[in-house]
Amino acid sequence: MGVFSPLSADVGDQGRRYAFQFEGNRAISAAALRRSASAELDAFVQNEGREADLEDAVFQMEITYRGKGYAFAAVSYTRTDREDIVQAVFTIAEGPRVLVENLKFTGRTATSTDSLAAFFIPSRMIFDPSKEQPFVQAELDAGVSRVRDYYLAHGYLDVKVHDPEFSFSENRTRVSITIPLSEGRLYRLTDLRFTGDLPETAAEKLRALRQEMVGNAYNRGQRLVVQSRLEEIYGNLGYAEMQVSLEEKRLPAPDGILLEAAITSGESVTINDIQVRGNIKTKSDFIRRRIKLQPGDRYTLKGERDSSRSLYRTGLFSKVDLRLENQGRPAERTLVVSVVEGPSREIYIEPGWGSYELARLKLGWREKNPWGGGRNVGIESIVSVKSRQVVANVVDPWFLNAEITADVPLYYSYREEPSFTREDIGVSPSFSRQLSDHVSATAAYNLRNTDISDVDPAAALEDIDTDSYNFASIKLQGTYDDRDDPFYPARGKRFSFGIEHADNALGGDITFTRLTAGMRYFYSFGRETVLGLRYATGFIYPGSDETTVPISERFFNGGENSVRSFRQSELGPKDLSGDPVGGLAYNTINIELRRRLIGDLSGSLFFDLGNVAPNRSISESDGEPPENRSDAVSDTLHDFFSDFRPGIGIGLQYKLPIGPVRCDLAFNPDADDDRDEDEYVFHFSVGMAF
Repeated sequence: MGVFSPLSADVGDQGRRYAFQFEGNRAISAAALRRSASAELDAFVQNEGREADLEDAVFQMEITYRGKGYAFAAVSYTRTDREDIVQAVFTIAEGPRVLVENLKFTGRTATSTDSLAAFFIPSRMIFDPSKEQPFVQAELDAGVSRVRDYYLAHGYLDVKVHDPEFSFSENRTRVSITIPLSEGRLYRLTDLRFTGDLPETAAEKLRALRQEMVGNAYNRGQRLVVQSRLEEIYGNLGYAEMQVSLEEKRLPAPDGILLEAAITSGESVTINDIQVRGNIKTKSDFIRRRIKLQPGDRYTLKGERDSSRSLYRTGLFSKVDLRLENQGRPAERTLVVSVVEGPSREIYIEPGWGSYELARLKLGWREKNPWGGGRNVGIESIVSVKSRQVVANVVDPWFLNAEITADVPLYYSYREEPSFTREDIGVSPSFSRQLSDHVSATAAYNLRNTDISDVDPAAALEDIDTDSYNFASIKLQGTYDDRDDPFYPARGKRFSFGIEHADNALGGDITFTRLTAGMRYFYSFGRETVLGLRYATGFIYPGSDETTVPISERFFNGGENSVRSFRQSELGPKDLSGDPVGGLAYNTINIELRRRLIGDLSGSLFFDLGNVAPNRSISESDGEPPENRSDAVSDTLHDFFSDFRPGIGIGLQYKLPIGPVRCDLAFNPDADDDRDEDEYVFHFSVGMAF
């Protein structure tokens, strides 16, 4: 028996107390029953004991029981009114929990029993279909509705799904369900006829539409498809005001459906002017340049849609509306573009945490469109226990009135790495273009001064530059990205390849070429489980007279976002003091299976692999520094696919507005005692690993 003590009773507006007690409940706790009817019981208190609210509470509790498979559960109540307290006692007769023994269909010929039965499997059982299914009337009704929709969508317009028939076991713990079907005949679209205004310019596309549609199983959605396609065909020929009337006729068997489309095209329209309305800060010329239709152009529906998308992509408008106005000139219309500007100033604060950086805070200010031409200016600061950074930039998303985004950031950064500290100040203008929906390209120039400090003296034995230097490079990068969410993807892939060349001729002190590439792939198993794969790699080719590069330009591996069985940058070769020295190349492989557990909480299993090449430092191998670039490259390529270090672990992620909070526990099953590698590492951070 579950009880709510009168001592914790609710108090009404008049000071009277209201207590609720539950008897007979075993399968569902008193607290859960209280929650299931919380709105009704709260209303009972607020309404000073209104009887109807108790009856509604009973109904909600019975629904809760039925949702758990207690098909015969009944809830009743008694109330006792005293001067200072009203007590309601709910008595529950749970009855047996009913499980579905089997489900069968009669009258079925067009599809298999398994295909129909799949409509009755609740989402909670998708990954464990062997689990016994409780009998829930609401789920059964939903399944019946899905079966009916399935038949209608596949052309069985006369289908009837009759009321289910139940056969309970003697003790009422099992039920066999039979669902009678009357499928009726299959209707196909026998013919699609067009009448009315049929210009020669539309003839080919109308024939193609007819050929595409005729012969398909017919459903009511076909009408919408035909209407939409006709509006598109005529709209792209300039007929902005076309109208179509569709009439459906059922033909005797074996014929199916005749669909007749009566078309009134109206006149073909030419744009004679463009008027911009509603803009306050944004210049009208800026808006006109985003419009894909110009005065003198024939109107097209595609041009209107592309113009609307182009304006929304600017990020400056909360609402965009394009419409044609008739100014009294035959076959001419004015295109009116009405916009509502969105907020232009953004101030943001984002807390964060990393297992290496520890507490992190991002502060930023951004002003959109300050001069009316779509440009943005802003300043952002990121501070953590291990680092600090300030970036001020100007962004022009339409550089030279082209679909090119120019970004000019000035930056200062300071960061303490495990084996050195670096301080940078520089500028890095970049130019990006979206080549298609998923493909982008970026070109950038980077000019900075890098100051290196806190380097262990033992690093001098590793043939690694540890002096401060000026750095100048150009970089090209291409990216393909069709992920459904850049921060918490469930499906899609991302490929990237970059080449960066640093040279004295560009204004720096060092010369080398750096190649980087990466792949991320996500596959969703239903709505709850995601498999994520990542491969990342890089290679540095030193300058003609060089055998190495500064320690701050080398590749490091290990940490919360790479191989998680290592702490930040600790994977790979080390100097005599045990500090990581990095390498000229690296590889990282991640395999992660994520599954939503409950609400916004997810769990993961992962396997990481990674290396740094060359695999051994000069101190570890008792060797000599490479004599020339050829030797350095040869040593790197020799070790490029060797000495991979593993990580196996489990993790939890909880979604928050600032990003997923993540805990990962990773084990190294092959810890190297000579390098003092940890057997396990715990990471706590904000953001996904990849």
